[in-house]
Amino acid sequence: MIVPVVVGEDAPARAGEAVRAGADVVEWRIDLVADAARAVREIPAVRAACGAAPLLVTYRTTAEGGSGAAGPAGYAEMLLAAARAGADLLDVEADHPAAADAVAGIRAGRDGAGPAIVMSHHRFDATPPAREIVERLAAMEAAGADVAKLAAMPTRWSDVLDLLAATAARAEEARVPLVTMSMGTLGAPSRLVGGRFGSAATFASAGDVSAPGQMPVAEVLRALDLLA
Repeated sequence: MIVPVVVGEDAPARAGEAVRAGADVVEWRIDLVADAARAVREIPAVRAACGAAPLLVTYRTTAEGGSGAAGPAGYAEMLLAAARAGADLLDVEADHPAAADAVAGIRAGRDGAGPAIVMSHHRFDATPPAREIVERLAAMEAAGADVAKLAAMPTRWSDVLDLLAATAARAEEARVPLVTMSMGTLGAPSRLVGGRFGSAATFASAGDVSAPGQMPVAEVLRALDLLA
C-alpha cells in the first residue's frame, strides 16, 4: 500500500495528483499548513479530491519532528475537529499527553466504520532495540490503535535490520496492521521491502518531502514493481 504525503497549500489539487499517481491512501500534513484550523475546514474538499482513496489527516507536533505547536487541549480538539470534518484516518501520537483523550473522543464520535486511528511513534535520534520496537507496537494496539506505526532513524545498517526483524516478530501476533520504516538515506530500503516483513504501507512524497528518506511516488511504484 502506497501512501503519498501531501504538504503545503492547494491541498485538493495535490491530493488529486497523488491519487492519479497511484495512491492507495493520501496523507495530508495539516501541521505544515500556515493555518491548521483553516486546513481542518478544508478537509471536506481534500477528501472529495481523494475519491475512493481514504484520507489520513496528520497534525505532527514539534516533539515528533513536525511543525504543530498546539498544547494538549488544542491537539485533542484539532483531531476531533478533523474527525468531524470527514477524515477517514487520523494520526494520534502515542506519547502525546492528550493521546488517551483524543482516542476516547474519536471513538465516542464514531458513527460507523471511521475514522480509524493510526497511532504513531517517531524517533529521530536513534533506533530502539528490537525488543522495544515490538513492545511499542504492542502497546499502541493495546491503547486503541487501529493501525500501529513506528518510524526510527538508523545510525548503522544493523538498525535497519533490527527494525525489519522487530516488525516481522510483532506481525505474527498483531491484530491490527503495522506500518514501520527506517528513516534517512540509510533506512530507505526499508520503505521498499517493509511489506515483506509485515509492514502494511510505505509513505512516499507527492511533491515536497515531509520526512527524511521519503521517495517520490513514481519511484516507489517502479521499485515495488521490480520487487514483486
